[in-house]
Amino acid sequence: MPPRARIARSSAISGQPVTLRLLALGHHFVRRPRGGWRLGARTLRDDTAARLVARGLAEIVDDRLQRKAKAAP
Repeated sequence: MPPRARIARSSAISGQPVTLRLLALGHHFVRRPRGGWRLGARTLRDDTAARLVARGLAEIVDDRLQRKAKAAP
């Protein structure tokens, strides 16, 4: 069986592909009382959320981490 071809990822999603896909689908992570973020059984550390915010890919609104809205042209 031949090896599978690798699909090139955009640099915007290279660090957290599943997390960004969930955010792109309109889901949001909720802040956990013990620290970190939660979406169902999936959890994120605070530093991961901070990196997404610093890169401009997500924003924190109240106690939710959600995808940052793109500015209208």
